[in-house]
Amino acid sequence: MDLKFTYSILLAAFSIMGSCNNTVPATEKTEQAVAITPAADTAVPKTGEYNPEDDPTLVKQEKVVIKPEELPISRVGELVLKDSIKVYDNEVITFMLFDSLLSPKKKSRDFYFKVFNKMMDRSGGKMGDAIGDYALTYVESYPREFLANSKNFTQDRMDTWASNIGIELFLLPGNKKEAYEKSIRTFTNNCKNCDTADLARLNTFNKLVLQTIEQNLKGRELE
Repeated sequence: MDLKFTYSILLAAFSIMGSCNNTVPATEKTEQAVAITPAADTAVPKTGEYNPEDDPTLVKQEKVVIKPEELPISRVGELVLKDSIKVYDNEVITFMLFDSLLSPKKKSRDFYFKVFNKMMDRSGGKMGDAIGDYALTYVESYPREFLANSKNFTQDRMDTWASNIGIELFLLPGNKKEAYEKSIRTFTNNCKNCDTADLARLNTFNKLVLQTIEQNLKGRELE
């Protein structure tokens, strides 16, 4: 037999064998194309509404309790303004906030005035008793600043400040009217650079304070 002919036959045979080895049946290709991994049965309820509380794939984290004593006092003040923290049972933190109302720095006083004003309606017991003392000291020391910071107060809010100061003066030993007169003299004398409008507002506020004192005196007489 011709060697060239024999070589051609062998070469053709090897080509056919290689082609057969690399061929994937049509049915197998189809199975590979459509095969998908089944999705895990997550927490999408039958209603179609997703509820994170029922999702087993989410790691539930416990709520973190904020401890005011571990935060800077300015941060505590910010959280008080947002109603995001309770400090009224913590005397140390509460008095730190109250003390900040009397800071030597005006910028700090303006900030803590807002905090103090927020706390005025929430503090009870010993904290409530301290409110009047701090309010009186603040107005005596910074009357013009008080008038500026209370510019947008409602009448109820002004009444609240006057009432707390009036009760504080009423609780002082000695003659109540004399205590009041001494206090309003301090208000006026420390109202540096106050204009006529400022003094008029201060006078109106003083009358509210006096009204509280008189109401308490009448209440004592009826006892």
